[in-house]
Parts: sequence; structure tokens; C-alpha cells
Amino acid sequence: MFQPKKYIHKVLGCVVMLSLLFQGTSYAATDYAHGKVPIKDIYPTQQSVMNNLTTQKDKLLVGQQPDGNFEDFPHNTNIIPNWNFENGGTAPTDWSKISYAGTPAYTYVTNDVAGAQAGKRMVQIDSSAASTMGAWTTSLASVLPGQNYYFSVYYKTTNIVSTDRGVTARISFMDAANNSVSTSVYFDGKIGTQDWSELKGDVEIPANLSNLDHVTIELMLWNATGSVAFDAARFMNRKVAANKEGPKETSFENVTIDTTNNYAIPWRLVTSTGNPSFSIDAGQAKTGTKSAKITASTATTASWTQDVHLTQKTFNISTWYKTSNVLSSDKGVAVGIRFKDANNGDVAPEVFLNGTAGTNGWTRLAGQFTVPVSTAQDHVEISLYLYNATGTVWFDELQVEYASVLSNGSFEATASGTTPDAWSYSAPEGSPKPTKLYDTTGANASSGADSIGINSTSNTGRAYWNQQYTGTYREGDGRVFKAKYKTSAAFSSDGAQAVNGVTLRVNFLKADGTNVAPSVYVTAQPSTTWQEISAVFSVPTGTVKVEVNLGLWYASGTVWFDDAELIAPRQGGDMTDNTIGGAALLTYWWNQNGRSDADVQKAAQKAVDFYINKRTYTLDNPDTTYLRTINSGEYYNRFYIDGEGDAIGDYPTTAWALNSIGQILKYGAESGKPQLLTAAQKTTLETIARSLWRWLTRTSIYNPQNADNQAIGTVVGGLTLGKVLNDTALQNEAIAYYNTGVNGTNNPIADPGNGGAFGGVRNDRILANGHMIFDEKEKFDAHYGFYALSFLSDLYLLVNDKTSNFYLDGAEMAAYINERLSENGWLYAGSRHDESDGDEGNITYYGNNVFSHETGYDLGRLLAVRVNFADSSYTPEVIGHRAHSNIEMHEHFKTWSGSKPTYNNEFSLSKNNVSVYFNKSGTNLATPQAISVQGAAFTEAAVNGGRGEGLYYKDTNNAWNFLVNSGSGTNAYASTANYQVRKVDKTNSAISNTRSEYWVTNGTTLYNIMAVKFNSNVSLKALNHLVGMPYMSAANRIINVSNGTATLDLAQNSGSISGTQLTMDGLKLNGWPNLLMENNTDTANFGFNVPGNYYKTIEKLRENPDEGSKANFTWGNIKNTDRLSVNLIDSASNVSYVNGDWVVMVMKYSASGSTEGFTVTPTYANASKLTLSNLIVEDSGMKFNLTWPNVTFTDKASSETISY
Repeated sequence: MFQPKKYIHKVLGCVVMLSLLFQGTSYAATDYAHGKVPIKDIYPTQQSVMNNLTTQKDKLLVGQQPDGNFEDFPHNTNIIPNWNFENGGTAPTDWSKISYAGTPAYTYVTNDVAGAQAGKRMVQIDSSAASTMGAWTTSLASVLPGQNYYFSVYYKTTNIVSTDRGVTARISFMDAANNSVSTSVYFDGKIGTQDWSELKGDVEIPANLSNLDHVTIELMLWNATGSVAFDAARFMNRKVAANKEGPKETSFENVTIDTTNNYAIPWRLVTSTGNPSFSIDAGQAKTGTKSAKITASTATTASWTQDVHLTQKTFNISTWYKTSNVLSSDKGVAVGIRFKDANNGDVAPEVFLNGTAGTNGWTRLAGQFTVPVSTAQDHVEISLYLYNATGTVWFDELQVEYASVLSNGSFEATASGTTPDAWSYSAPEGSPKPTKLYDTTGANASSGADSIGINSTSNTGRAYWNQQYTGTYREGDGRVFKAKYKTSAAFSSDGAQAVNGVTLRVNFLKADGTNVAPSVYVTAQPSTTWQEISAVFSVPTGTVKVEVNLGLWYASGTVWFDDAELIAPRQGGDMTDNTIGGAALLTYWWNQNGRSDADVQKAAQKAVDFYINKRTYTLDNPDTTYLRTINSGEYYNRFYIDGEGDAIGDYPTTAWALNSIGQILKYGAESGKPQLLTAAQKTTLETIARSLWRWLTRTSIYNPQNADNQAIGTVVGGLTLGKVLNDTALQNEAIAYYNTGVNGTNNPIADPGNGGAFGGVRNDRILANGHMIFDEKEKFDAHYGFYALSFLSDLYLLVNDKTSNFYLDGAEMAAYINERLSENGWLYAGSRHDESDGDEGNITYYGNNVFSHETGYDLGRLLAVRVNFADSSYTPEVIGHRAHSNIEMHEHFKTWSGSKPTYNNEFSLSKNNVSVYFNKSGTNLATPQAISVQGAAFTEAAVNGGRGEGLYYKDTNNAWNFLVNSGSGTNAYASTANYQVRKVDKTNSAISNTRSEYWVTNGTTLYNIMAVKFNSNVSLKALNHLVGMPYMSAANRIINVSNGTATLDLAQNSGSISGTQLTMDGLKLNGWPNLLMENNTDTANFGFNVPGNYYKTIEKLRENPDEGSKANFTWGNIKNTDRLSVNLIDSASNVSYVNGDWVVMVMKYSASGSTEGFTVTPTYANASKLTLSNLIVEDSGMKFNLTWPNVTFTDKASSETISY
């Protein structure tokens, strides 16, 4: 039996892989190359894969942070040239020496793998006289006044002696004449002898430096003797670097004060007046062990200040403070919020939250603010003040969160006295129906005086309080809906509170009130004390309103609700598998290239150490929605580093980390071979990996995103680990987990009776086109389906058994893909209609390679974007996250094989250079979704919101109508030695007709013949057969259509062209009686403000609004597109047809250079209306003879006939 799906209705942007799809790029209509080539041409040989791996290896080496990770500041640019001194001959490129006093000795160390911090080169200064001063210096142009930069450099010292600065880094602001225009910033190091340490801090470029030309960075020995070395210098714009909202280091547990430069990264220590003392107090804290302290004995205004990245929304802010003898006639203690523009000017008055002077224990100070529209990104200043006061203040636990967007979430406001403002009550069911409660006495309130409730005397009813919020949503916007609740002591439902009782529900609505996507629905156990019920969710694309409900469903008793909030939690940080993935890629490259590269080994070891120490978690994510077991203590990897927001992504991130560790152990710790890992690293990774497997199969719920590729990837990780560790029991468990399920795990052998997973991972498969395949969201997905196929190839090769389910399931999925893949390599739709989704670095293709070789299917014809891994988009963090796929592509590489398929069945018509795929939306076998001939493609057109191909007519009121072909219809298909013929019969009551549509191909040309018989009297002014929309040629978007004398530019929003023959790119189209190509515009109907003419090509569209994260909007937002039709009649007056009249429209596709013609011989019943009694379509290879309703088709070469 098929495994029931668990409908956890969440949408997570980028659930598995980051996507870099035409980011920020708008293509001109005349230059819109799709840029895709067959993947077998992208990766023709195993060496071509290694070449890409080498490029990625080099980027990892350059981009690795000194602490080993590939994640910090992932989206910024380090503007220091030759930052790690790896480029140069006798001197480092872009750096020079400058001596200020004495005779410092300068050394460019070029081959010190063990000693260098980043790579194997560094610079050094030596001195034997105390009065010596010199520097290695570089100059930076294009530094922005008024912005905040992050500076960092590593240094190590030997016997430094100094009574002055000793070792320092100096940042100076210079004009074009190299004169200083502002006070320099210094970062001083320590004297003596020490290993690599970091000088770091923020550098705020003064806003008023109109004459600033460049910034100089000097790495200096300052009046000292001894030796200092420098490496890994960085200068990065924090405005570009910020990758999450909200302040950082808000509990002060990891803050170190630099009193020389008045910094405590990421805080600045700001003195406006007076003489304050700043410190971190390890003896005072609200939580943890430390707090921030300011003390002053004279009237002082001073603050701990931080620049914070906040979007232009409303936020709640709070902090805890404690005071001792604070005296002030002014604010005394305060939190200040300032809003800055790009030039560091104030865009609004500073907002203050004032505390209380005197001596007070820990007190919470809270308020709300809205970021003005003109505020620059990352330029909100939050300050914790001692304000014009004396005494001491401590601060701890600063929090900034999105404010709740609900109105009257505390229920305190009421105009009527009987119902809270902004809330509605509904009781749709019950006998008797539940009754509403509104208590203003405080007796049933969690806070304040007012609360809402529901009482029911029977478990037959349901009722709820609700409110709708209308907002602007981006796909994947995270939200939390939560409220406090308590119940009466006597409270029971018709179940065990698993699906009924106390409920919280979130509905996602269109403008008309209908659902965009399934609701989020949670329940809670009854409790006589106040508890919290909450749901974490992502907003599906297309949502106009979010409706929140607090309810009682099919239960008896009373429930009270209070303190309802709908908020967007801060979601920041990067996926925590990036660094271990980068380590895996480095390890594999090291293994495949002689096991001797010390640079690569060092970088891999540092990455492993960082992962072990900073990117593994045993404390549960705050969002425990997807856990079967709380506080398991098992290792896992968070999707978000800070653990805030939806935890649904923790499952795939953990699975990818498990796979990466398996690869590291496989290639870096082989017995009897040179070892990349230290013994301690090997032992620790083995322990972590075993725990990750237990977390994936026992602690987490099974496959929380219903993304089958993730579950298969989990099995790959477990089986790989079992092989590497020679653990037969683990191998057997992983195999059984896939095949049958394993009792005691989240996927047992038998149905547990609660709708959970069972029967093994392969029980997730669904039936599609006669094949059992792994799906995403109950359809084949053009993106993640290839991950599933690739992971199946991993499993097959791990067991090396063609009788295994791994091979059999992969081969069946490969057959499905081969059948629906067009002849020229386009894969149309899926759960997403998004052919431009993915490139060679994004989608995983090694399964195509393996199963092409094993089955003979030409899966290498799949088109993908050829990208350059040296491009800046491919950052170290991105490379790390995708490393597994790139490694496996090389390890498993096989010779591409296969030829284009031949199919003639209910789903596909395919032969040589012609293919037609019919299975639109998984159900409609009457209408083609995609047509491809000689490398040029057509797809569905849109007319007034309808999609497809079919009859397109103008009625007597001059209104154009489109008969959307439904899924109903009778299909028949037959073949001769040289031809394939398909017949589809359809009916429609709108203009009472029966249609017989024929598709005929010899693998070189394609006929589409539409015959229509009217079943009652009908009057029309125009009648067309809508062929579809010109889509893509083998190289480009189809742009121009010509009839031999004129050309129509499809990029325009109006115009048309007609003729019996049209050419477009490499295709020749012939139509009878006539062809009509029309331009269209749909700009006014778009639901989203996005660039590009997506009514011209249907790239970036998808089928449904909740499927996938790549597309900009859905088919539902497109009302009209460009369209190609076979035109039968077009009359100013009515043309009347009577019952029994029939007409035919003929379309032939062939290569533009084809000289083969064809003839249409009509025998008219009424020539003025083009009604027929017989029609013959004939060319040198075939004859098609139609006398309604009978057809005789003849293959002239073989003398075979087909009769319908």
C-alpha cells in the first residue's frame, strides 16, 4: 500500500540547495539566450568535473576565514587586494614597504605552509633597535564615507619589546595628495611572543569627508624590537556583509573591550560628554554571567552603541537594566534608537525609552519603534545610555523583534463591551453550538483585564475567534502566530486532543477570500494554568491575507485565550553544513590529487575543527515542532545558525552534514594511506556522524518537508557511514530503513496508526505515467527530482547490485524522466513550471550520468546553464553547501550513453527530433503541455486566464473565448514502421462540438490536425485552433516570426503576422487554411511587481503558489500571452454552422531548411464556411484521409495503414 503523506503545510525558501538563478539580471528582449546546453556537453569527461572541483577548491582556500569556516560575511567583498599575500614574486603584489624610523628589516615569506595563517605566504618586520618604526602598506579606493567597515588582520610575534604601541594596524583617511583628512584608527596588538592572534574591529568612515580619496592600511612595527608577522588582512563593508536582522552579542557573554579604540565588537563605546568608565562586569547579569556597565562620577552622557540591520518595519525592543546611585535631572538611563541615511545623517529624531534613576534591581525597559522609509540598510543605531547622569548602570539581554501585526491582541480594546475590537466570532457547527465568552473582569486574563473564550456543552461543535491581516508577503516570509490559553478542569474532545480540542489555525487567503494553500493547524492539551499555543510557518506566495483563528473544535468545556501575537521572528545566519561540506570537497580533492597538498590539508583540518566546535548542536532548536523526542542530546545541524525561526530545515541540513562527514572519513582517513585528519578529528567525526544518523531516524519526525530526496539522502549518509566504519549493523539498518522501515525509528515497518510514515523510504513513491517515482509535494519536481535520482545512484553503487531496490527504483525513475524529457532536452513543468531553475552548480546531475550509462536512456540531453564556478556568485559557503553533489559527480562519473527515446503512449509522443508531452498537471492527457520539433519548442498559451491549446473563437458579441481542454477525452495511438499517430477525441458543450485531434510524426516533422464537428447550430465570427506559444529554440528564446515579407518582433506588446508559412529560428511552420501569430501584453494583470516580460516566455512560472521557492509568481497571475493559431475563419459578420457541419485546421512543423512540402485537398460541403465532406493531407511519406469520423492513415514506404 502507498504510504500516507504527512501534510505539514509549510513552505521553506531554499529547503535543500541555495539557488543562483539569474540573480538581479534583467535580459533585453533582443538578447535573451537561455544559455543552456546538454549536461553531457557540460561534463563530457571525468576530467572536466575535476577541473570544476579544482576551481572550487581554489575559491575555498582563498575564501576560508582564519578560524576555518566558510560562512562569515558570506555576501560581502574583502576589498584589500592580495589579502593573504599569496600573489607576488620578490614582493607581495599590491603591498609596499614604508620606513618611518630606524632601519626595519622586511621579509616576504613565500613558502611557510605550517607557519602562515592563510595559505603559505606572509609578511614580516624585524627590528634590533627600540626606535624602529616601519610598515607593510596598501591603499584602498572606493571606500564610502559614512559607512561602517570591518577590519581584521592576523599577527604573531617573537620577542617584541616596546614601551609604545609595539605592534599595531593603522587605518588612515587620505585625500588625493595623500594628506590625512581625519584622525587615524589604530588596532594595537600585544608585545612579547605569541602565536597567531587577531587585530579586529569596526572602522566608521566619517560622513563629512568630501575630500576623501583613499584609505591606507598599514601593518606596523611601532618603536619596538623583535619580530612580527602579518597575514590574512580584511576590510569589508558591514552594510554589504550583514546577513541577518537584529543586534548581535546582546547578552555580552562574548564581548571584549578594546579601550584604545573604544570598541567592544560589535559595540562601539561612545562618549558624548563627561568621563565614563566602560566595562564588562562578570559579577552582574540578568542571564548568563556578564553584563555591560557604565560608571561616571561627573555628569556624563555615554553609551554602548551598535549599528543594526533592520528592514523598514515596526519592531519591539527591550532590555534589562540595573542601577546604583544614578542621579540625573535628565533621562538618566535610556535606550536610544537613531535612524541614519546613506550619508550618516539623521532621518528622524532619536527615539528614547527612559528608565528610572536611583538604585534599582534588574528592571525591564521595553517599547516599540518603526524604521522610517528613508533609513539606509544596516544603519539603525541602538544605544544603551547613561544619559547626563552620574552613578552606575548595567545592561543585559537586549532584544529586537518584529512587532505583532495583530490588532488588539491583548483583547483590552472594546467599543461594545461585549466583543473585543478587531476580532470576529464564528460557530459554524454544533448541537448546541459553542458560545462566545468575553471577560473584562481580569478573572480569566493572562495579562491586563480582558480575555476571550469559548464554551461548549457538547463535543459536536466547533467555534473560533478570528482576525485577518492584509499585508505584502514575499514567498517564505517567516511568521509565528501564538497565544496564551487555559481550559476548565473538565475539558474533553472526541479524540485525545491530537486533532481536536484547543486549536490554533492559520489560513492563507487570496483577495477573494479563497485559500491559496492548505492551512496550518495545531492543537494543544488542556491545562488549567496558562500555557502557550503556537505555530511557526512560512507564507506561501500569492497570499494577500493571513487569517488567524483561536478555537475550540469538537470538545466540551471552556477555553480562554489571551495575548495573541502574529509576528515575524528574526531569521538569520547560514546553513550549518556549509563548512563541513567545504571540508569534504577539500578532502576529496586532496585524495584524488596525490594526498600530499599541505595547503589543502591544512584548510580541511581547520574547517573540520570549526565545524566540530562551532557548527554542531545537541541542544534542541527552540522550534520543536518537528521533533519526536525532546532533549535527546543527539547531534544535529541547524538550518539557521542562531536557531531562530522555522526549524523545518534542520532535517536536510543534518542529512547533508552526515553525507559530508562520510565523505571526509572515506577519503581523508583511509586505512594504510596518508591521513588528512588527525586521530582526534577522526574519532570525533565518527561520534558526531553516528549521532546525526540517530537524530535523523529517531529524534526528528520523518521527512518533515515531504521532500523525498532528503529522506533518500539520509539513507545515503547512513549507508556510507556504515561502509566507512565497516559497521555491518549500521549498513543493514540503512538498507532496511529504505526498503521496509525499521521498528523503533520514525519510519517503522508497519503503520503506527497515527498517519505517520511506515514501510521504508521507498514506500513514499507515487504512481506517475505508469511509473513509481519519488516526488516532491505529490508531483515530479524538475529541480529536486534529480537529487532523488542522484541519491539512488549513490545507494546502488554502494551496494553494487542491480537486483537491489536502489537500482530498480532509480531505473524506473530514469525511465519516467526520459519519457517526459523533450527531444531537445527541455523538462517542462513538474510541480514547478520553471525550466530556468538551476544550473550545473545548483541541480544535481550525477544520477543522470549513472543511469544513462546503466540503462541506455539519453538523460544527458537535459539542458542546464553552463556557469563559471570562478564567478563571484559561487561563494565559499555556496560551494560548501553543494559539495556533496560535486564530489559524487566526479567519483561516480561514467561514459554518457543512450539515444533519443521513442514513445507513443497516453503520456508521450516521441521519435527522434520530435516530441509531444501530454500529461499536463498530472491529469490532462488530451492537451499537450509541450511540443518540441527540431530543437524549437512551444508550450501552453494563456487566454483570459485559461491555459493550453485548443479552440479559440469569437462569438456573435465579438467576445473572444477559449475552450480549455479538460482532462476528459479518448486517446488512441498506433505506429507504423516510419510513423507514430495519436488521436484524441474531445467534446465541449460551450459551442456544442466534438473534436478529433491527430498528431502524426516520422521523427523529422510533426502534423497537428484538428477536426471539429458541430453538434448543434452555432454562429461564430472567428474560429482558430490555438497551437500555443512560441517558447525556446535550441539556442535562444524565440524572438522573431517571419512570413517571408514581414517580421514580427515577439518582444513587442502588440502586432500580428499571418501567412500559410511562418518561420521562427530553426523552424518552419505551415498551416491550412492560414496561420496567425499575435503579440500580447499582460502587464496590468500581474499580481507581483517583477522585471521581465514573463508573458513572453513562461520561464520562472510554476503550477501552484506553494510549490518551490524559485519562481517569481504563478500561472494564476498570467491572463494572456503571445499565441500562435491556425486561422479558419475571421469574419465581420456571423458565420452559421448547423448540426453535423465539420471543419479542419492543419499545422505542420518542420526544420526551416526542409524542402519537403505537403498538400491539403479539401472536398467542401460548403466552401463559404469551409465545411467539408472529405479532407486529404499528403506528402512524400504519408497520406491522411479524413471523412468524418473516419480516418485512414497510410505509411507509403511500408504500405502499412492505420484506421480510426
